[in-house]
Amino acid sequence: MMIIPPYSQFLNHYTVTTATEGFQINYANVVAPTATIGSITLDGTPISPSRFTPIGVSGYSGAQVPITVGMHDLDGPASFGVFIYGFAQDEGYGYPGGMNMAATVQGTNVVLSPETLARPINGQACLVATVTNQDQFPLGGRTINFTVTGANAANSSATTDAAGQAQFCYTGTNVGSDLVTAAVSSASGTASVQWLTNVPNHAPVVNAGADQTINLPAPANLQGSATDDGLPAYTLNVSWSKVSGPGNVTFANAASVFTTASFSAPGVYVLRLTASDTSLSTSDDVQITVNPTPTNHAPTANAGPDQSAAIKGNLIFNPGDDLPLINGRIPGWVEEQGTTWTQGNASIAGLPDPHIGNSFFYVGSDSAQYAELRQDIDVSAFATTIAAGTQQFEFQAFLRAAGETPVPDQPEVILEYRNDQNDGIIGALNSYPGSSGSWAPVQAVNTVPVGTGWIRVRLIARHNQGATNDAYFDSISLRPVGNTAVKLNGAVTDDGLPYGSSVSANWTAVSGPASSPRRELMYCASLRATAS
Repeated sequence: MMIIPPYSQFLNHYTVTTATEGFQINYANVVAPTATIGSITLDGTPISPSRFTPIGVSGYSGAQVPITVGMHDLDGPASFGVFIYGFAQDEGYGYPGGMNMAATVQGTNVVLSPETLARPINGQACLVATVTNQDQFPLGGRTINFTVTGANAANSSATTDAAGQAQFCYTGTNVGSDLVTAAVSSASGTASVQWLTNVPNHAPVVNAGADQTINLPAPANLQGSATDDGLPAYTLNVSWSKVSGPGNVTFANAASVFTTASFSAPGVYVLRLTASDTSLSTSDDVQITVNPTPTNHAPTANAGPDQSAAIKGNLIFNPGDDLPLINGRIPGWVEEQGTTWTQGNASIAGLPDPHIGNSFFYVGSDSAQYAELRQDIDVSAFATTIAAGTQQFEFQAFLRAAGETPVPDQPEVILEYRNDQNDGIIGALNSYPGSSGSWAPVQAVNTVPVGTGWIRVRLIARHNQGATNDAYFDSISLRPVGNTAVKLNGAVTDDGLPYGSSVSANWTAVSGPASSPRRELMYCASLRATAS
């Protein structure tokens, strides 16, 4: 069971989190004004409009959005609803993402258009009422009561559509003025109608759009417009026709102001848009320059730079802090907390020899209780085996602490399995603490959770006593078990021809040894990126 707040308590920002463990399937249901679709974001990325389905004629649409384990932010230009839930084989959870508990004034706006209208007696007057909420978004499914007072009293009602609109038409038989009121509960809008014995009919106003130049065989997108005063009978017919040009013209829908036109031959064409109110008509022309079909050129493919990868090779960059510092910083690593991470070695008084190499990771003079260094490793090249649940990585690190008493400083290593966007944790953490007075290994072989795109290695130094933080780290390694992989970064470009086609690309192995149980051997392979 879940509390479902009314739309009046929706918010325009939510920070939510999934259950941290036990539920790998999690969703956010989003209920938003249809007019805001495309503007609702999840962690800064717009939610695709294709995920949303209109909820009747309410003016709202709903979407079911899969989310990864962890914390997420949802934002929108107006109030919307969020509901978080997840499930496993035998249990589930769910809760509303939040609700506005402050006292608010929920307004309903009614606008009747046109505000003024002149019609001949015994004719018909038609008006459109639009109902919106306090955020100016349409409210569908609302009953509008129409009341006419004046020379031609009348009453009627209608229900708004998904655009929050309802039309009201009535006939006036008496000369004079009417006041038309459209009301929804306590909200209302008004318009005035003048009934006259003689109202002149004006011809429609037509615009065929801007001149265009296209290349065969692409069609021209015609963007015309036509408006009318509603006389004599609220009828407006439009049609496209060819005025001149060397070839035939085919209109997708000649009776629509928005349509396409296809041409059988290159040249200069003049097309005409005509609008008629059954009594008067108006036309406007547009010129379309049609160029011959351009020459189709083959796509270009770039397979990217040559790469090398070792079977069971270490994916950690600068694993022993042996590379020279860059502007005082350790290359390949990010100081998450603490600003004095540096290179330690026996040349510094009181420090031990490295486990291997010339240096090790050392916080230095920072005496804060907590310091952290991290590196994020992109493992998306292993996506196939990760998705199959079979990819394993072997992790190893050597930790050491100064022999201080009674409680020495403590080094700790944490692995995080993170999603493809590297903005959320999707699996349990593996923690490896240590406080030995000599270099001691911590190691494990783990199968990564399905959905992992990044692995974060966190080196944590906890300071317990003394003037310096004496937790040390060296020889950090993360190695794929049983295979290796590289991330291919190819590029394909095309001229977009022939019209209506799409470019496709695929990778193939050109050369290289066959699969062999002797995986420890080094070999070369050639891969080819092909585009068509």
